[in-house]
Amino acid sequence: MTSHNLSPTMTSHKVYLLFGTLCIASLTSGLTSDLFLSTAETAVLLESEEQLLGFVHQCLTQTARRTGNAEYNRLARDLQSERRSLPQTQDARHPVDAYVGLRRFTQYWDKYIATMDPLVARSVEKSLAQNRLVYPDSEVLQQARLAIVRLQAAYNLSASHLASTATANLTDSDTASLAAEAEGTGFPLVAEGWRMLGTAYASQGGHAEGELLNHHRHSESNQVVHETQTLHRRNAKFFSLCQHFQDIDDVTALRSEGCVYTRGSIPLNRWKTEVLSRDPYIVLYYDFVTDREADTMVKRAMVKLTRALTGPTPNDFTLKAHRRLGKIAWLRDNSSSVFERVSRRAHQVTGLHTAFRPRASFGEDFQVVNYGIGGHYIPHHDYFKTKNAFSVAETYLKDSGDRAATFMIYLGDVSLGGATVFPDLGVGAPPVKNAALFWYNFNPDGLRDPRTLHGGCPVIIGQKWVANKWIHEISTAMTKTCRTSPWKPVNT
Repeated sequence: MTSHNLSPTMTSHKVYLLFGTLCIASLTSGLTSDLFLSTAETAVLLESEEQLLGFVHQCLTQTARRTGNAEYNRLARDLQSERRSLPQTQDARHPVDAYVGLRRFTQYWDKYIATMDPLVARSVEKSLAQNRLVYPDSEVLQQARLAIVRLQAAYNLSASHLASTATANLTDSDTASLAAEAEGTGFPLVAEGWRMLGTAYASQGGHAEGELLNHHRHSESNQVVHETQTLHRRNAKFFSLCQHFQDIDDVTALRSEGCVYTRGSIPLNRWKTEVLSRDPYIVLYYDFVTDREADTMVKRAMVKLTRALTGPTPNDFTLKAHRRLGKIAWLRDNSSSVFERVSRRAHQVTGLHTAFRPRASFGEDFQVVNYGIGGHYIPHHDYFKTKNAFSVAETYLKDSGDRAATFMIYLGDVSLGGATVFPDLGVGAPPVKNAALFWYNFNPDGLRDPRTLHGGCPVIIGQKWVANKWIHEISTAMTKTCRTSPWKPVNT
């Protein structure tokens, strides 16, 4: 697992202890089956697989002895065989590996857990609930298939290329299910690719090797993008830019205007800065946080993750749309010394006040995001469409003004995909761990800048974690003068 995830030792030990006791209480957690929205939670679940099977095997043998039913002994032998065939390492970074792992869990339920006393099922569910997890069901599996299909459409990935780079082996049933998912959601060429791969499996017992992204894609690839659902049709420029970003070897950014050392409010501090755009002002600060700080922010957020919502005003975050596939946690500056230090550092490098205040706060809480399988965030503006939206906010943001600037910190490396791009500007930045992306959402004259439309490209391989810090107009009012020329950095 990557460094920004919970450590395997700690997580496995915790889950093992939970499965070690038979709980009889019914669940009242209210958690929902949305594992597909968080690769980190999927990884934690898969790490518990060996302990889960050990617990279920024990229950099967005990049931066989208690009932005298030889069928439970047969099931115990079958389960033991499956335990021996488990992969040596569990990895949810690749979408196919995550899907196959979730599929195994759903099969365990139907084949083993559901055959025993309901108390066993409740014990498993209760144990996972204490880890803020829900046992995956058919809906989670369907959403994981849909995520894979979306990735193929976004990046023109063939089924064979996607499958050949995974550790787990797909079955004929998997390829048939993926083909049906693609067909049912308007991706006929993607569906045909999975059907062809299934035929190859049946005839050859294997699949062709190949790089995930290369320049030998199927000739109909451009048609794939145009055969999509409304989501893709309305955002063709966004997905095209995401794909272009991945087609460039060793890219650090698109249309970079150069690299400089930026001096913040503390003269001795200098920040490695890549200027993506001067108007509007968009920069990428490298090595903004340390590995330890990034890992701490991730661990603090992990226990607070909830489904990401969108909405037109600060009081109306209610939309569970496919526009944003991920989970979020809100953490205040004073939640730990790390968050307080990072917020203060953002002030030093930008010159904008970021600190929390009980009323008319300079900045919002940190929003830490973990993207799901194939997770993305369709292009949007960070400012709110409704003027004076924060004048009626029922929170510490009342009278703080709108989101004047965005400070986004990448907390983990993503192997492939996951860039942040600005479709109307043709610029973007990769999710380099510990780097921070900063831009103004308003023009210097105080008007919203529609050119800051941006989105998070789908994650192909890896776990994408970001921490957003939105800085409000009240901060710029106290640190910037009204002007008509483009913003400039504090010092270069």
